[in-house]
Amino acid sequence: MRYRSPLQKLIGVWNQIQSNIGGDIVFVFHKPYCRSRKRTFGGNSKSYEVGQLGGCELEARRFAAVIKVLKTMIVNLVQDRTTTKRDVYYQDVGLFQKSQPFANELIECIVGSLGMCAERDLKIFASQKGLMFGNMRFRRAGVAWDLDEPVLIPRTNDLEAMEPPKGIVVIEKEAIFKSFCKYIQNIDVNLIAVTGKGFPDNLTKRFVGNLGQLYPDVPILAFMDSDVYGLSICKNYKYAKNFDAMLCPSLTFAGVFLTEYASGWLDISVRDWRMMSNFIRDIKLLQRPVSEAKELDKWHRELTRGLVLFKKSEMNIVDSCPNEYILRKIKQHIQ
Repeated sequence: MRYRSPLQKLIGVWNQIQSNIGGDIVFVFHKPYCRSRKRTFGGNSKSYEVGQLGGCELEARRFAAVIKVLKTMIVNLVQDRTTTKRDVYYQDVGLFQKSQPFANELIECIVGSLGMCAERDLKIFASQKGLMFGNMRFRRAGVAWDLDEPVLIPRTNDLEAMEPPKGIVVIEKEAIFKSFCKYIQNIDVNLIAVTGKGFPDNLTKRFVGNLGQLYPDVPILAFMDSDVYGLSICKNYKYAKNFDAMLCPSLTFAGVFLTEYASGWLDISVRDWRMMSNFIRDIKLLQRPVSEAKELDKWHRELTRGLVLFKKSEMNIVDSCPNEYILRKIKQHIQ
C-alpha cells in the first residue's frame, strides 16, 4: 500500500503494529550515514532489527523506544506542532537509556527507513545552536522587528532585513561574536553577524547560505582562528561534505592570518600537522573555476604558512581590540 503523506505513512505503520501486537513484531531499520565513529544503535551494520520478543530487557526497551518515537511523530503531525530531538528525548530519559545520541539515531533510523525528512515532513528539528544579530530593523511575518541582543537563528526563512546590509559577518567564537554585537550597535554601517559557536549545525549553514542568495552583492566575511580548525569551520559554511557542493559561494575567509600577529603564536601539534597536510592535499586535488580557486588558494597559503612555521594562533589576540580589527576588514571589502 502506498501512503501519500507522512501522517498516512506513520498511521499505516501504527495500524500494522496494532493488528500484529499478539505476535512477534520485528522492525528492520536502514540506518543513515553517520560521521561519528561511535555507533549507539546497532553497531556499524547498514541495517538493524528491533524485536518485540527480543529475550532481554535491553531489546524490550529499544522496542518500547521505537513505539514512543512513532507515537510522538503521529501526535505532532495531528496537532500540527513542531518539536526538537531534545524534547523527544526528555519525554522519557530512562526509556532512551539516558542517551541523547541514542534518541537522535533512533529518530534518524525511523525517518530514513520511511523515506522522509525529519524537518520537512515531521517538523522534528535539531535544537537551535547558532546565533544572529543585526544593527538594523528586520521584518518577520510582516511585522517590524528590532534586535536588542543576539537571538537564536530562526528555523524558517521569513526573516528579512528591511534594507540590505552592507556586510554579513560570520564569526567562529561565541565570545567574540557577542562582543562584536555590542560594538556595532552604535555604528552607522548596517551589518548582520552570525555565529555557529564553532562548527555550525545544518540550520546555521542553511541560514548563511540563504543570506548569500538573498543578498548576492553583499560580501560575506568569515573570521576564524588561524589554524586548521578555523579553516575547517570556514569550509563547513562554504561547502557541503568533501567539497561536493557549494553552500555559500559568496563567503570568503577574511582573517585572521598568521602574518597579522605581532606575537601570541602557538605551536601546532602532530595531530594539527596531519590535518593540515590532508586539508592541503584535498585542496590541491580540486579543479575549480578561477573565482573559486582564488579563495581556495588563500586557504592553501594560510595552511602552508602554518606548516612551514609550525605555528597557529587564535583570533582573540590578533589585535588589542578584535572588534576594531573585524570592522576594519569589513570596511576594506565594502568600499
